[in-house]
Amino acid sequence: MLLKDMKNALFLQSIKMRMKRFLLPLLFLLPVACAKIVAPVGGPKDVTPPQIVKATPPNQSPYFNSKIIKITFDEFVVLNNPADRVIFSPPISQIPDFSLSRKSLIIKFSDTLQSNTTYNIAFPDCVKDFTEGNSIPFFQYTFSTGAYIDSFYVSGEITETLSLQPASDCFVFLYKKNIDSLPKTVRPDYVTRTDPQGHFNFTNIAEGIYKIFALKDINQNYIYDLPNESIAFQENLVTALPIAWVDSASKDSLSDLFVQIESQYVHLTLFTEKDTVHREPKWTTPRKGVYEFVFNKPINEYSINHLDTSQKVEWFEKLSSQRDTLTLFLKQPISDSLHIEIWTDGLYRDTCHLLPFRETRQRGRESSKKQSDDKLQVTSVNADHLYLPMMLNFSGPIRPVDSVPVMLIKRKNSGNDTLVDYISIPDGLVTAYPLLFKKEEKVPYTMIFQDSLFWSYQGATHDSLFFNFTIKSDKDYGDLMMRYQIEEEGIGYIISLISSKDKIIQTDTILSSRKIYYTHLIPDHYKIKVIEDVNLNGKWDTGNYEKKIQPEKIFYFDKPIIIRGYWEVEEVFKISKK
Repeated sequence: MLLKDMKNALFLQSIKMRMKRFLLPLLFLLPVACAKIVAPVGGPKDVTPPQIVKATPPNQSPYFNSKIIKITFDEFVVLNNPADRVIFSPPISQIPDFSLSRKSLIIKFSDTLQSNTTYNIAFPDCVKDFTEGNSIPFFQYTFSTGAYIDSFYVSGEITETLSLQPASDCFVFLYKKNIDSLPKTVRPDYVTRTDPQGHFNFTNIAEGIYKIFALKDINQNYIYDLPNESIAFQENLVTALPIAWVDSASKDSLSDLFVQIESQYVHLTLFTEKDTVHREPKWTTPRKGVYEFVFNKPINEYSINHLDTSQKVEWFEKLSSQRDTLTLFLKQPISDSLHIEIWTDGLYRDTCHLLPFRETRQRGRESSKKQSDDKLQVTSVNADHLYLPMMLNFSGPIRPVDSVPVMLIKRKNSGNDTLVDYISIPDGLVTAYPLLFKKEEKVPYTMIFQDSLFWSYQGATHDSLFFNFTIKSDKDYGDLMMRYQIEEEGIGYIISLISSKDKIIQTDTILSSRKIYYTHLIPDHYKIKVIEDVNLNGKWDTGNYEKKIQPEKIFYFDKPIIIRGYWEVEEVFKISKK
C-alpha cells in the first residue's frame, strides 16, 4: 500500500507541475517573489514591482456601468506607452484616456461598451515604479457589463517558422465566425499578446468554438492588410476550456483533465507570405560611384537603360547570389543626377532618379576615412586552408591585369626561403579571384603584392599587400558521416550542415535514406538543418493563407555535432514527417 500511495503522490505532483504551464496565467495578478540584491554601496536596491492595493470598481465586477476605472498601487508609478501596450479584449473602437494621479492609474472610457460582455484589460510591462523602473510583467483587470463573468480560456504558443524561436509580442486573435476572409476584413472577437516565451492565454472568454490566428500586426489595426505582416493559422477550430472545471478538479479527474488541456493547447507557426506583387526597387549609395538596388523578390533577368542620352555614363553590374540585390559600379562618379530605367523579367519597368553620393564625415575622422574610401580594399579568405583555394576579395570590380609574377615566399626556419615563381592574375572584371598554388602542410608562407598591382574599375588602387599564413595540417580537420533515415518516401528534404557562425558548409537534397559524408571540416560545433521540401522544387517555400498552404517545415538535428581535429564522427538522423 505504501508503494501504491507513493506512486499516486508522485503522479499528482507531476500533473500539478505540468498544469502550472497552463493555469498560472489565468490568475489576475501573478505574485512576484524577488530577492533583494544588495548593491555595493547605497543600501539594498528595490527590485520589486508595484503591487495593487485597490481597484474601483473592484476587479471581476459584474454589472459594470462606470466610465472610470481607478487602480491604486502601493507606490508611485509611471506608464510605458499605454495606448500601444494595453490590450482590450474584446477590442474597443476608441482608446480610453490614461492618466496618473499620485499612486493611481485612471482609465476614462469614451466608447460605449457592448452589453452582457466580459472585458479583459491586459497591461503587459506597461506599469513601472517611479524610482527603479520595475515593471509588472502581467496584470489584468476584468469586468462584465452583464450579470456574470465569462469563465473559459484558450492557451497556446507561437514559434517563428525560419528560426524556430518563440514569437514574442505577437497578437493572437479569436473569432466566433468561421469564414476565410476573417483576418483581412473583420476585427477579432478576442485579442491577446504573446509573452517573451511565445506563450499566449485568453482568459475569461465566452464558451464556444473559435477560429484562431496570430499576426505580427505592424500597424496595430487588428487586420491582416500589409504584405510584410507575418501570420499564423490553423484549419481546425479550437474549443474554449472551462476555468471553473480546472479550479474544482478532483484527484480522480486530474489525469483526464491534463489530457484535455494538452489536446487543446494550440501550436501555431508564424510566417511571412511571399510578396508576389512587383514593387519598385529601393536604392542606396553606400559610397561614391556605387548604387545598390534591392528588389522585393528574386529576379531572373534584367536590363538597365540610361534615359539621358546626352550624358555619357559607363558602369559595371553585379547581381547578388540571391538575385535580389543589383549593384552598379559607375566608372566615374556623377556630379548631377542620373535617370535610368530597369526592366526585370521582361515585364516590369522601374525608373530611378539617382542622386550623387553625399559625404558625411565625423570631425577628427575626416582625413583617415577619406583615405580609406579612396583605396581599393583587398582581403583574403581560406589562405591557411589545406584543401580550399585562397580567395582574394575586392571592394569593387578590378580592371584586367597582365599576367605578372606575385611574390609568394615559402618561409623556412633556416632562413633559406623559397620563392614560388608564378601565380595567375585575373584578366577580367571580377570582384573575387582564387589564387591557385600547391599548398604544403604546416608550411608558413608570405604573399606580397606590389602597390598598385590591382586597379578598380573606378580608378582606385591599393598600397603594398602582405599576407602571412601557415597552412594547416591534415590532422587539423575532422570528418562527419551522417546516416539519414527517411521514414516516409516521396518527400524531399533539403539538408544543410551549418557552422557555429551560421555559415552553410554544405547542402544536399535527398529523397530516400542515404549516407552523406562531410570531409575536411574545421573543428567547430555544427548543426544540421532540414527543410521538408513538399513540392520538390529544391528550396524552402513560405505559406499562403488564401490557398491554405502552411510554410514548409524546418527542423534541426536534436544535438550539436562536435568536430575535432583528426576525428571522424558518425551520427544517425531519423527524419519523419512532422
